[in-house]
Amino acid sequence: MTGKRLWIGLIVTAMVAILVYVSYGMINVGKKETYHSVAVVLGDSSHDRWNAFKEGLEQGAEENHIHLNVVFTGVFQNQEEECAAIRRELENGAEGIIVQMTAEESPELFEKTVGETPTVLIENDMGLEDEYTTVAANQSEVGVAVAQSVLSGESGDIQGLRVGVLAGNQEMHSQRVCLESFLDAMEGSEAKIVWIRSEEEWDRDISAGLLAGDAEADVVVALDNNATECAIAFLQDNSDVSWRIYGEGRSEKAIYYLDKGSVRALVVPGGFYMGYKSAELMAQKLKLKTSGEKKGRAETHVDFLTVTRENLYDKNVEKILYPIAG
Repeated sequence: MTGKRLWIGLIVTAMVAILVYVSYGMINVGKKETYHSVAVVLGDSSHDRWNAFKEGLEQGAEENHIHLNVVFTGVFQNQEEECAAIRRELENGAEGIIVQMTAEESPELFEKTVGETPTVLIENDMGLEDEYTTVAANQSEVGVAVAQSVLSGESGDIQGLRVGVLAGNQEMHSQRVCLESFLDAMEGSEAKIVWIRSEEEWDRDISAGLLAGDAEADVVVALDNNATECAIAFLQDNSDVSWRIYGEGRSEKAIYYLDKGSVRALVVPGGFYMGYKSAELMAQKLKLKTSGEKKGRAETHVDFLTVTRENLYDKNVEKILYPIAG
């Protein structure tokens, strides 16, 4: 009798298992999706300034059936080093590349590296916006916005105002555009540009101890996140310096010192949307690849906000700074 009950129990268990399996299969009929592997190559990829971008990227990837590999990188020393990182990802099976090119000595080298691989450029279009899909803030408008923040913040004391400029990575086309538009917007004001240094020049002169005279600036303008952090660090390390900093960026350090008052204004790009749109456009390019599309082109401009201590906790600002929490 006991054996018979055991036998019946096994049959019932097997039938339930079959029903569950069949039901699961019926529910998921037609739901099988193909995921594409996409590599993401960023300069200094673990820096917290990329947090919002990565959050948007991950959401866009999930919605568009993309498997992401955000490559762990430090600061690239040159274009060859970054292109070598891209080549490794392609050799490892990446079907698409989302990349922030931090140097562009040879556009031909970049084009040869990516070949016909679906590619999305972020932040820096390398001057190749007619050939590649790009997602970035309009750097000409960013430069103007930084200048306006200086003129507004120093409105009572513009005459004779001494302005130093940390121009960021001038190896990037986007940063050259930003610097040019900033200088154009400041032209005609009574402020005086007393020095301009690229990221490379700043690092060199810091090492050589050649910045004593530069401490005489009243205002320092920093045209990317790294430049903003460099200005903050110099201010911290030199108690006799009283710069007022106006910059671009969105790192935790930049926001902290904005709140403390050392940074007077920050132009903050919408990192979350940049990431989300990059994934969305990549998905479109991957789908079109089978129809013979080679490079294609779409240019998406990312919104940005000028953030000050006064509006730092406004809801619309918090949505840009902390998109998931907002």
